Amino acid sequence: MQEICKEAKEEASNEESIAKIDQMWKNTSFDVVVYKKGNDVRGYSIKTPEEIRLQLEDNIMNLQVVGNSKYSRSVKPKVNMWEADLNLISECIDCWMLV
Repeated sequence: MQEICKEAKEEASNEESIAKIDQMWKNTSFDVVVYKKGNDVRGYSIKTPEEIRLQLEDNIMNLQVVGNSKYSRSVKPKVNMWEADLNLISECIDCWMLV
């Protein structure tokens, strides 16, 4: 009985962690600025996304903790999806900053 309660509590905690990540990214946006050379508008660029990079790193670490939990079975597909999505966002930021 005690093990069942512990498992339920850990599963709920894992689901809560993923829900926080989901909510955080629903409210996250990139600041886009006009890129000018002289007086000519040359396009748009994102401001240095340091806050978003820190958020990415924090969320990826949290997902690793959740994914490595022995109680992660019920949320494993969500963890895998979020890890792939956050890694893609990170790669896109890297490419965008190179340009």
